[in-house]
Amino acid sequence: MFRFFRQFRKDQLMSDKTRNYILYTVGEILLVVIGILIALQVNNWNEDRKDRNYETIMLNEISLSLEQNISDMENSVTYLERLKQSVFELAAIKNDPTHPRDSLMYHLDQTRRGGIAVTFNSSAYEAIKSSGMDKVKDPELRKNLSLLYEMQLRSVEGWINEIIREDLLKKRDFARRTFDIEVSPDSTQGISTEILEPDYDWVQSHQDFETYLTLSGGYIPRAISNIEYAIESMTEVRDQINTYLRP
Repeated sequence: MFRFFRQFRKDQLMSDKTRNYILYTVGEILLVVIGILIALQVNNWNEDRKDRNYETIMLNEISLSLEQNISDMENSVTYLERLKQSVFELAAIKNDPTHPRDSLMYHLDQTRRGGIAVTFNSSAYEAIKSSGMDKVKDPELRKNLSLLYEMQLRSVEGWINEIIREDLLKKRDFARRTFDIEVSPDSTQGISTEILEPDYDWVQSHQDFETYLTLSGGYIPRAISNIEYAIESMTEVRDQINTYLRP
């Protein structure tokens, strides 16, 4: 009888030890799993925080570059408006005998030298594009950035720097053939060119002067229209970025 109880007690102790060992092992495994899950969550949180910081920095840079682009293009519009006024003044001198002529040479020089070329700073956009546009979390903003830099600004650059450039080359060549131009050394050890004042009767009556006015002024409205379109597009995206980044 006593032997039975001793064996039972022994078996019970062994069973308790096995159960405790199993519980301890399961507990350790659970702790390890929980630790891994916490570490993964912390790592994901850190990566998300890094991505968000990078997104904020790069979008701020894009916003600043858009500000500069907008300012540059507004200056270009101002310049083109002055050129348009010079063409208007030359047309008035040609068609109105009572219009003052003392500014003839100034406006001739302005229109002869005048022209336009545009370059948009896209370095910040290219940087975020190279690291993955998915860094920009807002899908609407991501779409509008791509649309602005990949299509709208490239279209304006292409139109002005290629198509309008052809008009400018025609104007330059025509001016060279039409006017008497004086070449003289300048202060930089280079050369400068000046139009010699044409005869007023020639200005009033010659078809070549009308052609010159057409070549000098024809491209300006198209250039202004394209630049104003670029300004409007850049302003919309800049405002969208600033709203997105606002706390």
